[in-house]
Amino acid sequence: RYVLHLNQNSDSVCDIDRTPIRLLSDPSEREKQLEACADHHYMFLSHFKVEAGTEAAMMQEAFCALIRADPYHIAINFEVPVFLDSENLQDLTLLKDAVRKSHNLVLLLTPNIFSRPWCLVEIVIALRTGNNIIPVEVQRPGIKFQYPDEAFYERLRKGSELREADIRLLAEQGVQLADLEGAIRYIFTQIALPFSPHKSGSIRQAELWAILSRCDKLEASRTKDEGTVHIVDSEVLDSDVIQALALESLKQNSEEDATETPALTA
Repeated sequence: RYVLHLNQNSDSVCDIDRTPIRLLSDPSEREKQLEACADHHYMFLSHFKVEAGTEAAMMQEAFCALIRADPYHIAINFEVPVFLDSENLQDLTLLKDAVRKSHNLVLLLTPNIFSRPWCLVEIVIALRTGNNIIPVEVQRPGIKFQYPDEAFYERLRKGSELREADIRLLAEQGVQLADLEGAIRYIFTQIALPFSPHKSGSIRQAELWAILSRCDKLEASRTKDEGTVHIVDSEVLDSDVIQALALESLKQNSEEDATETPALTA
């Protein structure tokens, strides 16, 4: 009512009354865009449930709270800002669509994450769509993620890292073994962030802030310069394309590190 008064009252008594204010019934272009994206997700938590189901649920709750606490956050109007497939997905056939509608794919790194075919599908679809991928290493007693080495990539190329049934499932989803090496290499062109569920609340909160901040930074960069978004439209992702993107990302990260890291002095 007060906004309506400011826009209609002809007897202005101060400068603020003469300031034009858009009525709430006339949404801005920004509001229209947000409304159109209401069914999008800011994050998709990709994880192996047996190894990180508890951590994923914990992170979903925490990230939703952080987003709700910021009324200016881009995801504040998303119906499901943080997507967790065990909670939000009723039909696995909708998995790829959920990934496409997610601005960031947060990949929880645990020992067997790259042996899970659906996690591999999620990674490739995110890259094809041009979405950000943020690797997060789950650090807790009893598990230790081993970062891929050249022996791993060789086994991956030969198909010995996956079961025959999983290779067939990937093929049915349009993902070939040749796609996987470049996709995984691309993920590690950036440093993985930690998440330590067993540590103190203050440490966990700082880690969660770091993950959300990287999502925000990547999303802001993509929004600012749409030319940097890489979208591959083909159903089968060309591994040469992903290799090229990996090299480009490494170069950009090196340039950013050189710019942002101050010189050390004795």
